[in-house]
Amino acid sequence: MYELRQQWLNVLRLRKAGASAGLSKFQAALIGEWDRRLRQALSDPGRFRWPTTEANRGDGKLNGAEWHSEGVLGFLGYRVGITQGEHDQTRRRILDVTFSSPLPPINGAAYMREWSDPGSAARLRKVAETLAAFVRNAKRKRGGSMDSAIADWERDLDYLFHTYYVGKFAFAWPSLDVEPSYR
Repeated sequence: MYELRQQWLNVLRLRKAGASAGLSKFQAALIGEWDRRLRQALSDPGRFRWPTTEANRGDGKLNGAEWHSEGVLGFLGYRVGITQGEHDQTRRRILDVTFSSPLPPINGAAYMREWSDPGSAARLRKVAETLAAFVRNAKRKRGGSMDSAIADWERDLDYLFHTYYVGKFAFAWPSLDVEPSYR
């Protein structure tokens, strides 16, 4: 999976650099392989990732035993903010693929079922709720160090809202502390 991930990240970098010859075919083949592996993982409930004994040091404040070290968006290279953030166009390409395509099978079958089917209301809701949770968590932190990341997430929510939600779905769009431009 991590080799496929590296190939995906290379596609993103090449598109950012302006290269596009053959990339669409390669991207489609890559997504097809994710779909094949996801269907295989979901059809075999006895298949699971062997546990690790690696223990990350915690601060003792929250129990993250059920959390994954990296989710779908992070795996696909979605990054915001000043330090390591991707440009709007790259992030939106990742969001487009996340909403409309098969996803790489990471973090087990139960996790992947949360992401539902490509192009579905449940998939869009999962993406939107994930981004909204990032914003809420960032706003809870003290200081303004997250302002750029928050602005990126809110712009991406606006993009998803206008591109995929308006006129197509009717679930309640996630609300934020600040009234975003798409309301």
